[in-house]
Amino acid sequence: HVMLQNRWSDEVERYERTLVRPWISYSWPGRGHVAAGYDLHEFEEPDSWEHRAWQRFAIQQPIEPVTLLGHFWMEERFFQNTNDVAFRARFSAGASVDLSDDYSVVVRNEIFFDLNGTSRIRNAGLGENQVVAMLRRNLPGNVRFEVGYLQQDLDGGGNTDVYNHVVAVGFSWRAPPVSDWF
Repeated sequence: HVMLQNRWSDEVERYERTLVRPWISYSWPGRGHVAAGYDLHEFEEPDSWEHRAWQRFAIQQPIEPVTLLGHFWMEERFFQNTNDVAFRARFSAGASVDLSDDYSVVVRNEIFFDLNGTSRIRNAGLGENQVVAMLRRNLPGNVRFEVGYLQQDLDGGGNTDVYNHVVAVGFSWRAPPVSDWF
């Protein structure tokens, strides 16, 4: 898989970041899959980047007319101009509803736990919550277009929580299964 996503924050005039995410996954009968990947987050203000290696276990459970979604995601974060590695666990629960063969809507909530403190991450503990509502459209060639809203609640430490309202637009491509190549 490969995903490219662009994010605009607060007012749509402010471009926040570009996200590039390649990954590989293995699905098995029973609606689960495991994945490993890499993220490049290139931020506009301040002009900086962050690299992330990650591993994910996800499960889907259809209960007509919705599909319940859940995942556990472990990531290792590497920041520009530091030698620190921040470890973070992510838990997500949500649902997807197919509107047609090509369109679906996804709503999910994800919580982020910082597992260690670094020069960039204040302390271990609950660091972020994201609520996402997204419209997906399947395109030819295993391409998917996504546009949606992300409400981000960041724990700024002390009494200073930060709320961001983000518009996310992106494309992802799914390679054919390896078994189809031979």
